[in-house]
Amino acid sequence: TYNRPFHQGEFNYYALKDVNGNPSDGSEYDTGGIFDNYDVSFHNEIWASSFFGNFAAGTTWESSRVFWLPNLPTPPHDAGNPFPVNPFQQFSNALGATNILDVDGDSIPVVNRTVYHNFKPLSDLLANLQGQGYDIFNWDVTPYKVHDETNKLECYYLLEEEGSMAIGWAHNLNAYWENHYYTNHLLQNFLGCTSPDAPQTVALPGFYHDHGYQITWYPTRMNGMAPPAVNTTSSSTGEVTLDLSADPLQGIANNYLDTLHSDYAFIITPTMEYKSMTYSDETDTLDGGWDFVLYPNPAGDQLNVLLPGDTPTDFTIYDLSGRRVSSWGSVSGPVVRLSIDKLSRGVYSVRASDGTHTKVKELIIR
Repeated sequence: TYNRPFHQGEFNYYALKDVNGNPSDGSEYDTGGIFDNYDVSFHNEIWASSFFGNFAAGTTWESSRVFWLPNLPTPPHDAGNPFPVNPFQQFSNALGATNILDVDGDSIPVVNRTVYHNFKPLSDLLANLQGQGYDIFNWDVTPYKVHDETNKLECYYLLEEEGSMAIGWAHNLNAYWENHYYTNHLLQNFLGCTSPDAPQTVALPGFYHDHGYQITWYPTRMNGMAPPAVNTTSSSTGEVTLDLSADPLQGIANNYLDTLHSDYAFIITPTMEYKSMTYSDETDTLDGGWDFVLYPNPAGDQLNVLLPGDTPTDFTIYDLSGRRVSSWGSVSGPVVRLSIDKLSRGVYSVRASDGTHTKVKELIIR
């Protein structure tokens, strides 16, 4: 197991593409230094490496394009490009300049800019309230990689040692640099990514058996990329299936440096199942207006509970299988401290009931 991910990354020595259709004349050009493919490779590298399973995420792809260093290579002429009306179009490598690409007869404006925007969604994912609530930075994890060459899907994820939670990245394998370059309007593959084959499902092994899970999706790019809706699934075999049928992974949208469903990040967390829990008071109701707060969560030896009033409240803790492992009766608030030092590390549910209201919340013990 590892605590942090790291991947050394790629480099552009293999990103040479022919410019004029005659490979024998040596007219290859480093497509890693021009236009769009550098962003695709950088994007894929940073997301794959973040959940690859070593020590720290890092990249080596085209630092000049990431930070826009001076003396960048000038893209080759695009003789005959009808956009704009210029039979010998000269592209610009200046930061902020707009180049017009001919993509299947459409005029596609490409603005030269840095790719720092790849970092922001990753930062948002790791800093979001759900991730922080599950204490993802302190997990002991096992890294997994699922590679479905037939359906062109891949997934990297870090599975928490209890087998109950994971964080990772699902990707359309067609969306990589060789399917996303441009040398000129006759020899281009800009935005040339296809959708994976159907069905778009990926089974992730290693999870706790016989339990339900919630899959929360997150965008991996800025500028309005909407992720799929939160969904739930159950596992009797220890495999959690990512089903993207409703919002399938697709290709590259016609807006430079942004994608349309080509990849997503996700957090998988357990959903508590109450079928084996016995409620002694038949008048109890799961009331959305009455609530309580657990802190800290994740917890250690002590758990604090903040109640909405001082009405005596019963507490019961269940493990993932629904077995009752601890209980306290008629405890008065508004702040209650419960000793949980005899419970093992893992994921539990806490049921609180004051005789009129009942609510169940998840608890993680470290």
